[in-house]
Amino acid sequence: MKRQFRLISALIIAAVTIFSQTGCKEHTLIDAKVAPKIDNIHVFQTDTFTIQTKSIFDGDVITSTSITGLPIYHGLGSINGTDGFFGNTNAGIYMQVIPETLTPTFFSTDNVDSAVLILPYSGYTFGDSTSSATPQSFNVYKITDPFYTDSTYYATQSLAYDPSTIYGTATNVNFQKVTDSVFMDGRLRRPMLRIKLNINSGSPLYSDLSNGNNATDVATFLSTFKGVYIEHSDTFQANTKSIPYFQLDGVDTYSRAGILVYHHNASTPGEQIFQYYFDIQTCAHYNKITRNYSGSLAQSLFTSNQKNDSLALAQNQPGAAIDVQIPFLGNAFDAANKFKFIINSAQLIITQVNSYVSPIYGPPIKLYATGVGGNNNDSLYSISDRYPTSSLYPLQFLDGYAKQATVGGVTTTRYTINMPREVMESIARKRVLHLRLNGTQDYPGATRLVAGGGSYSDPNYRIKLNIVYTKIQ
Repeated sequence: MKRQFRLISALIIAAVTIFSQTGCKEHTLIDAKVAPKIDNIHVFQTDTFTIQTKSIFDGDVITSTSITGLPIYHGLGSINGTDGFFGNTNAGIYMQVIPETLTPTFFSTDNVDSAVLILPYSGYTFGDSTSSATPQSFNVYKITDPFYTDSTYYATQSLAYDPSTIYGTATNVNFQKVTDSVFMDGRLRRPMLRIKLNINSGSPLYSDLSNGNNATDVATFLSTFKGVYIEHSDTFQANTKSIPYFQLDGVDTYSRAGILVYHHNASTPGEQIFQYYFDIQTCAHYNKITRNYSGSLAQSLFTSNQKNDSLALAQNQPGAAIDVQIPFLGNAFDAANKFKFIINSAQLIITQVNSYVSPIYGPPIKLYATGVGGNNNDSLYSISDRYPTSSLYPLQFLDGYAKQATVGGVTTTRYTINMPREVMESIARKRVLHLRLNGTQDYPGATRLVAGGGSYSDPNYRIKLNIVYTKIQ
């Protein structure tokens, strides 16, 4: 089951409703904010559960979604040979553009001087954006496959393009310059990547755009000029360590992705600019992310035969995800139901192992928990604490944000995911609590986390489930 998660939150519903459906009315849930203090007489805390963790590859992420009001960020760049724990990553961008007006006249009446593809910088780079970063080069290719806004495209999917038709190239791009404002067309503009395009008469780009010049509507133009694919010109360039992210949608010429064509004619003084721009309503797009884990820590964990590994890995999808199973959850609460209880709070705690921390490759800003079910544990579902999805409170309640924590006198990153309703439901239904933990989807393919797994030697870093409950009999 394919899932797309956004930073939306919702008001928690009383767990009594859940358990009235399961027939387990003697167990219930109360708000952790008003929970009594632990006294080990009536109120107890336990974190002695068996937790089994595995690291898996999860490529099930859609990167073609367009939601009005939410920016579209796509990565472009390469990490190769600079992260032994997570291997190599390459990010490319598929996108369409439309003309600012249909049937522009400059191909027939003006002199076309030059053209440039612009990608406005989002403000975020995964990796190194300083002057020490290895410069990278990029090519702009012609898309040959049909490309539609109402189709779904996954980050691991490939759409055909013509490798022999290169519209333009940017060579030895210094990412420090990409992150700085640029003087362009007479003014200081927001940071952006600019790729010079070959639009000389007879060039592939000139021919393809002029063919679209006869279109009388946007759909016809897009069927003629299917779009562009921008990718690292050498996927296997050594020692690269940067994937900057760019915003496709915007409100004006220099804040949205597109192609600027510079032209002039005898009747109008000065150089004119015509834009083919990305439009969120009519243009298809997606971010292609290619992973290669060969020889990395991640590959060894993906192929591990251990039932419970000592380390657990997470990235923004597509990438590593943490598979969590807690098989004996109900045992701590007396399987014979000899006492009734109230769950005051239930927190899954994940802690980064500092010996695997990178100075340039940061961890996810948030971990999301989804339930794993189905006959073969092959389907995902929103956990109980995620509802109602129409409200803005559940994700705030779930938390999962990266926070600083002191563990054994050392500062590290820790994630706390609140899930009392899902825990209570697992106890009531006598089922294994099975979860998948992923990074966010704001920046596809970015971030990386090495956390203590279910069998990590140091209990301070080992993943744990901390439950506070009250006996009521």
